Amino acid sequence: MNLRLIIEAGDVAALGRLLADHPAAANDPIRWGKNDEILTRPLHFVCDKAFDRTLSGQRAALLARVLIDAGADIDHQNGDPLNAAASLGATEVGLLLLEAGARTDLRGIFGETALHWAASIGDAVLVQRLVDKGALVDVKDDKWEATPIAWALHGWNEPPPARNQGRHHDVVAYLVRAGAGVEPKWLSEALSKGRADVVAALRGEI
Repeated sequence: MNLRLIIEAGDVAALGRLLADHPAAANDPIRWGKNDEILTRPLHFVCDKAFDRTLSGQRAALLARVLIDAGADIDHQNGDPLNAAASLGATEVGLLLLEAGARTDLRGIFGETALHWAASIGDAVLVQRLVDKGALVDVKDDKWEATPIAWALHGWNEPPPARNQGRHHDVVAYLVRAGAGVEPKWLSEALSKGRADVVAALRGEI
C-alpha cells in the first residue's frame, strides 16, 4: 500500500512499517482529490481525513504520532500542520502537535494563526490549549485585520462544517477572560440583534 492508502485506511501499524523503512516519507507530499489535483504533506492529509470523517479524531492522532516520531516537520510552511488541524476540526491532532512543540505564532496564507482557525470553528478545547502554549489572543490576520474573537463571532453565524465543535460561546468568553480586547461595535451589534448569548460571551460569561 502507498502512503495515501495507508492513511485513508487508518492503518497505524502499516504506517509504522513504511516509515521504519522510509522515514523521509513522513514529509513526502501526497496527491489526492478528484483528479489528484491536491498536494499536501502527510500531517495535513491526516487532518483532511479527520475532517471528512474517513478517520476518527483518535485514529488521526495515532497516525500523526507515528508521522511525528518519524520526523514529520510539525512547523512546515509557516505552521501548516497546526493550522490544518485547527481549521479542519482535527482537535486531537492539534493537541498532539502542541505537545510535540509546534509553534503557535506561525501564520497561514491570510496571515492568520491556528488560534484564529480554532476560534472560527468553535473548538474550545484547542483554543484553550493554544493560549496555554503562548498563542496571542489579540493578534490580527493580514487580510481582514481581525482578531481570533472576530473570527469566532463570524464563525458563530456560519453554517457549521462537518467537524465543527460549535462552542463559539465558550471560545469567545474564554478569550475575553484571557485578556482579548472587545470592540464596542461587537456589543452594539449583538444588542441590536437581541443576541443575549453573544453579549454574555463578550462579557466573559459562561
